[in-house]
Amino acid sequence: MTIVYAESIDAFAQNLQEVRPTIVAAVPRVYEKVYARVLENAHTGGAVKRGIFQWAKRAGERWAAHRLAASGCLSA
Repeated sequence: MTIVYAESIDAFAQNLQEVRPTIVAAVPRVYEKVYARVLENAHTGGAVKRGIFQWAKRAGERWAAHRLAASGCLSA
């Protein structure tokens, strides 16, 4: 196993491309920043990009709900 640290939160995306990790462990704030950047790019990228993002987000939410329901993690 190799442990690699990002240079900064601003360089995080570039560092991921350089290292190409199999697993990423980070504090929630890092994931919030990544999501915010993805959301910003989706909303400023035009109607097609925004539509694809919304479709992918809904598909991911449905998949997650299905997996959680199948595992018994969701209560009614």
